[in-house]
Amino acid sequence: MKIKQSYTSLCVAFLLFYPIWLPWQFTYITYILIDSYLTIYVIKRTLKSEWYSGVLVLCISMMIMNLYNLLCGILSAGNFILGILFAIFIYDMERIIYIKSKRNCLDEFIHQVNMISIISNIVSSISVFILIENRTVDNFNYYLGDKFSCCYALVLGIILFWADNKIPIKEKNRKKVIIVLLGYSLLYEIIVNCMTAIILTLIIGSCILIPFESIKKGLRSPLLAVTSLICVGSFPLWSSALLSNEKIQFIVTNVMHKNISLSGRMYIYSYINRFLRERQWYGYGYSNNIVEQTLGFGNIQNGLLDIVLSYGVIVAIIFIFIVTIYWKIPNKSDASSFIFWGIMFAMIIISSIEITFSTLIFYFSLFMCRYYSNVNNQSCLKKKVKYF
Repeated sequence: MKIKQSYTSLCVAFLLFYPIWLPWQFTYITYILIDSYLTIYVIKRTLKSEWYSGVLVLCISMMIMNLYNLLCGILSAGNFILGILFAIFIYDMERIIYIKSKRNCLDEFIHQVNMISIISNIVSSISVFILIENRTVDNFNYYLGDKFSCCYALVLGIILFWADNKIPIKEKNRKKVIIVLLGYSLLYEIIVNCMTAIILTLIIGSCILIPFESIKKGLRSPLLAVTSLICVGSFPLWSSALLSNEKIQFIVTNVMHKNISLSGRMYIYSYINRFLRERQWYGYGYSNNIVEQTLGFGNIQNGLLDIVLSYGVIVAIIFIFIVTIYWKIPNKSDASSFIFWGIMFAMIIISSIEITFSTLIFYFSLFMCRYYSNVNNQSCLKKKVKYF
């Protein structure tokens, strides 16, 4: 069956699987063009009363803090532009997914994004295996970026394949394919030495393969959202006490094959008070390098603290509120919508030791877990979709 390609789907997929090797000049121009197109699409396809969403408050707050840091001379003009575009991308993505859901066309949208995902991950895998000798080089970029970007994109690709109802494959065979893909993902992540991605894949595999329907309702509790975010965000504060336990030390050193400093994270965490002392309310702006400027290497290595360092405490509180709102999956949602919740929850867990809230993959999963439901989108298969 010939599938028409929606420009909006292609734009969203391009942002999710952006080739990092493209020249920065092309990146800026492309981001601005895509941003403009998606914004026009949202404006033309929604009523004025539908322009508002909780995400809009988050995005405006991020832009205001970026502007303030630019005027203070702390944020560069280039990062300011990227920060503005990133905030608008988040808003546009949420509204587009909302529009597709309202029109019962998320199946079509998922299929189109999945096709781009398959192509991008194949090319990315080839680039990784060709350049495999560089796997020990810090921050080495493959087709889709560093090892974290490549691994997260692969996991998202598996989820899109699972949720894509337009792939002509029987349900029992789909699970077999997913098992093979999960195995490949683990092998891929072991080869590039990405422990956080391994944890991500194991959590996603559990959501797909383990039938724990009885506890899924409890997992959707907003209280769990707040608790999880606060716990992982405060991990640097209680990590020393945790790592003083002999059993934890054994797991870190013998199972995860990491040193007890968590690859330098404990040293970075010891400077948190210094980073936040002067700008806890305003942050240092989007994609700031305050940690590298101070210590000569690295970043804050914590998702929620990265938001605080970038935009301040108030924006971090708004972020927690937004995640809490989108956390609860509609009762009619099935396994496919739950799997988007799975990757969102997994990225929250690993945000305790990595920066995961600065990726569009997280926000895409957050919005999909609220709006996507196979039960409510089957009509799209028989319906002609209007394209912009």
